[in-house]
Amino acid sequence: MMIDIKKLSKDEKRALKEKQITEVGDFLQTGEAKHSYDGHPVSIERDGYLMAYVASNSMVVDIGHFDSCPDGSNCTLALAKNAQRRVKTPWNLQGGLHGDGGVARAIVLPSPKKDLKYFILADGDEDDGNGNGNDGDRVVTRTRSETISVSFMCMTRLMENTRARVPKTGPVIKDVLAGKIKIVDYTSDHTIELTKAEKAKIRGMKFLAASKKLTAPSGYTLMSSDESLGRRAWHRSATTLFSKGSKSYIVGQDEGTYFGCELRDNPKTTEAAFISLAPPIARKNKKVLRQGEWFAVPFPAKEVPGASANIIEAYDEFILPRDDPDSNNHFVHAVGDDCRITAKGVFVRNASITHVEHEKVTIGKAWHLLIKNTAVRSVSEEGVD
Repeated sequence: MMIDIKKLSKDEKRALKEKQITEVGDFLQTGEAKHSYDGHPVSIERDGYLMAYVASNSMVVDIGHFDSCPDGSNCTLALAKNAQRRVKTPWNLQGGLHGDGGVARAIVLPSPKKDLKYFILADGDEDDGNGNGNDGDRVVTRTRSETISVSFMCMTRLMENTRARVPKTGPVIKDVLAGKIKIVDYTSDHTIELTKAEKAKIRGMKFLAASKKLTAPSGYTLMSSDESLGRRAWHRSATTLFSKGSKSYIVGQDEGTYFGCELRDNPKTTEAAFISLAPPIARKNKKVLRQGEWFAVPFPAKEVPGASANIIEAYDEFILPRDDPDSNNHFVHAVGDDCRITAKGVFVRNASITHVEHEKVTIGKAWHLLIKNTAVRSVSEEGVD
């Protein structure tokens, strides 16, 4: 039987401050908690900074300092039950995760994994698109629990097919809470602590200066959310496979950019989704090069169309087609006869492909066919945190 926080004495409430409350990780694993508020289970992270609680069939995560507030004054916590409302609780909050349309920036959902009851879904966007900071990524660094961060704006661009500068993420997240958008599979976020040498190199620096001073591990970005606590870490966002009706989507991070793709089939795992995205000719070929959605596949020289087959003459540089007009361009640099743009495809050698947010791809003397992934649609979103 859960203990209702409302009915606790002053001494009992003070005991909560001493961490005699179910930890978030334990609650996520079992779905059970020792304490409740208004009948909803409540749990806390070990460092006393992350609170989690259940309302209806979803759980909301909030950020704030854990304090004993016997008289309930100035202690509020946003509780999501269909729509958000404010209630009195023994939590003294210094911040929140509440964003567009009253939708929390971090929620907890039933886990598709058999050994876990719930997991945390956090908004990984750096801000809300209007320059207002987003606390969703703070959950990643302040919890030791099962957490995945996803760009809510990238999800919205993909699933709502919108080109708005600042897409309203509320409707999509409400569809997640309502079960209309399901999470089929995911790989969790991953963080790497900075080395002693890296910490020494950026000691005393502001975040932007520090991020320019260090070289990120492949696929990771420097997380800024815990600057106030003196903690920084390399962070790689989750990869998440969603389904909505008959459609499947994958959303994740590719180097310094969030990406989202609508898939042509309905895979059951993230691994199968990535295999699905690779063109058949590129699968099981270890010599294939990739930059974003584009693959460079080794191609037999004798099968490459001659120069007379060119339908367009390229002079030193040309741009590959893109699905999302707001995405940055992939530039192909190839001179003269080293580039063939034909009805059968684009073939290059002695070339390079550049993109502002991806590493340069260099192609040697052997011919390569440039071919895009199999996605129905692709979108991208900057602001990885």
